[in-house]
Amino acid sequence: MGGYCALALARRAPERVVKLVLAGSRAAADPFERRSSRDVQIAQLRAHGVPEELETSVDAEELAVAQEAIRDRMDLTAVVASFGGPFLVCIGDTDDIVPVDEARELTESALDGYIAVFPGAGHFLTVEQPEQFIEVLLDFLA
Repeated sequence: MGGYCALALARRAPERVVKLVLAGSRAAADPFERRSSRDVQIAQLRAHGVPEELETSVDAEELAVAQEAIRDRMDLTAVVASFGGPFLVCIGDTDDIVPVDEARELTESALDGYIAVFPGAGHFLTVEQPEQFIEVLLDFLA
């Protein structure tokens, strides 16, 4: 959800954002299929609670509310296109939620866009390849 928050901040207070990074995040609103999938997740959380295999201290209602917020977020691709500073998208090449082609297209829409593709990483590349992510991030922020 960090990418959505960063985009919202860049939309509301662009003068406060010097550089922008999205990691495994999209700027567009969820497509219909993804919204439908989130609806199912929300219903399951409310009906059955947090799945046992999900290691979290967050309760089911908080997770459901978070899913609703993500599902209902605005399309912020115009924020990327108008952002005046350097913009970096970090994406795993096996991300099953945000395809590399979508990330590349978003990067190309930016005035000063860069992309870092992480081979072998999925959607949670910051967890799967933290050292590589930190290296790319520090280089970008330098």
